[in-house]
Amino acid sequence: MDAAADIVIFRPRREVAAFIMDPRNDPLWGTSIESARPLQPGPLVTGARVEQISKAWGVRSSVIYEVTSIEADHHMELHVADPVDMWMLYELDDTPGGTLVRARTKASMPQSFAFKVFSFLARWNLRRDLRKLKRHLERAP
Repeated sequence: MDAAADIVIFRPRREVAAFIMDPRNDPLWGTSIESARPLQPGPLVTGARVEQISKAWGVRSSVIYEVTSIEADHHMELHVADPVDMWMLYELDDTPGGTLVRARTKASMPQSFAFKVFSFLARWNLRRDLRKLKRHLERAP
């Protein structure tokens, strides 16, 4: 599965990156995320781990993701090993009047009906999350 989406947010890249790269903000724009907390103090760095609690279809679950690469104001790559081996990338670039945010998710799973449903939901959620991020950041003072 490989899903991607992008959006232009009319805010400076540094501001958008600071918001995205602070896991405490995840519930404000992430699908089904109830809370997120770094498992170590300080800003995210390569190797940092974050626990996210989400609720979907009435089921609450915990996921630990690891930051595999991060460059302030430019990109953040994350990896989740369980329950599905998944990789996520957020890239940010300057664009006239704001920031271009590109998001991509890849997951390893066998081809099946569940794979097709998961692929559809991943693409739908990426677009939804980016629209929610845009609304939140563009209405901020």
